[in-house]
Formats: sequence, structure tokens, C-alpha cells
Amino acid sequence: MLYTLILKKMSIFREFFTTNLEFHKIFIGIAVFVIMGLAMQFMLAKYPLISGSGIPQVSGLLTKKVKFKWFGELVTKFVGGILAIGAGMSMGREGPSVHLGALVGSGVKEITKRSEVEEKYLVTCGASAGISSTFNAPLAGVIFSLEELHKFFSPLLLICTLVASGTSNFVSRMILGSQTSFQYNFMLPKGIPYYIFALITVIFCVIITITGKAFSYFLLLIQRHYRKIKINKYVKIALFMIMAYVIAVFFSEITGGGHELIEEMFGKDVILRTLIIILALKFFYTMLCYATGAPGGIFLPMLVIGALTGKVYGALGSGDTFYDKFCQSVLDFDAQFAKTGAKKGAENVLVDLNAEAEDIEHIQAFAQSLVEALA
Repeated sequence: MLYTLILKKMSIFREFFTTNLEFHKIFIGIAVFVIMGLAMQFMLAKYPLISGSGIPQVSGLLTKKVKFKWFGELVTKFVGGILAIGAGMSMGREGPSVHLGALVGSGVKEITKRSEVEEKYLVTCGASAGISSTFNAPLAGVIFSLEELHKFFSPLLLICTLVASGTSNFVSRMILGSQTSFQYNFMLPKGIPYYIFALITVIFCVIITITGKAFSYFLLLIQRHYRKIKINKYVKIALFMIMAYVIAVFFSEITGGGHELIEEMFGKDVILRTLIIILALKFFYTMLCYATGAPGGIFLPMLVIGALTGKVYGALGSGDTFYDKFCQSVLDFDAQFAKTGAKKGAENVLVDLNAEAEDIEHIQAFAQSLVEALA
């Protein structure tokens, strides 16, 4: 929960160094990003198991293939994840939250001298609590830990994970609020037969499956090529962080996990070619970030890539036209109106087709200004 809270604040830190740029600020920003990368690489060299999402490591612990150094890995996974995602790397916090929860469970076992069987229960409960607090979804935490990690079901394990997940969710809601991870509202268009919806859905499922397969293929390919770069690891990560800074400056939409990007896609009309560019950049930048071995997951970036694919698919099939200039007709009329020398009764109001509550307030203020100008 603390991990989630700090990561939400790190976007402010990143924006400070990547907006309103001056020469000295650019120099300091690059230096800060490089230092963050070097610190992250140092922690990876000290504790290799903190790399990536951490879910394979948790599975390895449960199958007795790896052994945690719980305290050192807990601290470095926590700090390393904040540095990686805070620097704008396209990685998620969901996998690391599972790993952190499992490390806490392993630590409880070490401190209280519990048996190895009890350690498995504690680790599974910790992982379940991590997912629950991150997504505000306690049932998802239970199902994930049982199906993906433990791969075994028993009434006792179910009760333990339910208690852990429910408690984590309760505390998280008390501190962070009760909102779910994604906030959106949508309505299905009326007058379209259900078989058309079914056909559209089937076609999209095929497209998203191909996208997923392509993501898996290129993810492994880029990891192999990244490892083949024969330069010092600290030099390599420093060069990557310089690139990460440039991306954070010019393509801030693809930085971080992508919560805000998904929500923005629901309520905003975007030019089709812009959507395709964002999708392509997010697609490959996520793979490159994951290839560095930085402490961060790919679950959320994969959700974002899926959402962007759906947005592109919907824009292609809807027949909608998204224009480069917003409300250009209003601006053209205003320019011509100014040439007449007539008195302007109110300021322009630019409203999207998908009007929001604040747009209604602006229109009401517009009407009130006209009435006052005529009085």
C-alpha cells in the first residue's frame, strides 16, 4: 500500500524534471535519471532476485527452487521499483506488489520460526494481499494467488488468502480511498443487433490474441539482444536512462504503468494516427524497459497495450473522424467576427462531442454572459 502511494507521488517528481525545461534543468534532470539508474543497477547486482516483476521468483520459492534473503530483497525491491517506475520506465507495480507481499510473508516465517509448510501459506497470503491492495480487488488477489502461485486448493488455504486479501483491501480503502483501479463509464450503442456485437467481439479477440503473441515473441527477442550488448552494465543502464529521460520529455504518455492513459482513452477522442504511434511506442518501450531487468512488472503495461489496441480497432470500425484541430470552426468564426468590429458578448466555449459536467457549466456561463451583455 505504501509502495502504491509513493509511486502515485513519483509522477510529480518526474514532471518537475521533464516540463518547463531550461538548459540547467535538462542537465540536472539527465543527471538525476542516470543516478537513479546506477543505484538500481547496484541493487540488482547485490540482489539479483529483485529483477522483473518478481512473480516467477515467488513461484520458485513455493517450489523450493530459490531461497529469499527476505529483508535485503524487501528493501531493494521496494526502493528499486520506485526508482524504475518513478523514472518513467514503462513497467507496472502489480507484479512487484505480489513479490513484496511474498517477501513479507517469508520474513514473518523467519522471525517466528515457522515450518516450511506454514511459509508457503504465509507467502501465498502476502502475495494475495499485494494484489488486493494494488487493484482494490480482494477476490482477484485470492484467485490470482491460488491459480498462478500456489496451484493447489484447500479450504484452509482459501480461508487464509480471503482473510489476508480482505484485510489488505480494507486498510487500503481506509487510506487510499475506495476507488477501483480504472474509472470509466460507457454505453453500448442502441439499434445494433446482438449478432453484430458478437461478430465484432470475435474479430477483436482474434486481433488481441495476435497482439499478445507478438508481444511475447518480441519481449524475448529484445531481452536476448539486450543481453548481447557487450558493455559494462552500469554504462548500459546509464545510456538507457538518458533515453528514458528523452522519452519522458517528448512522449510522456507512454511513461509509467499507464493507469492515466487507459482512463484518458475512455473519455477522449484521439486522432487515429496518434493512437497508432502511442500504441507502437508503448509496445516496444515496455519490452526494452523489461529487458533491463529493472524491478517492475509488465501486467499493467500489457493491459494498456490491450486497451490501446481496442481503441484503434474501435476507431477504425466506427467511421468516426478525429480532426487535427479542435473546434476549428468556432475559432474561424471568432476571427471573422473580430474583423467586423462588433462587440463580443462572451468568450468562446470549446466543447468536445463527449461533453462532461464542466462543459455544461461553461455553456451556462456563456449564456449568462450573453444575457448580461444584452441587458
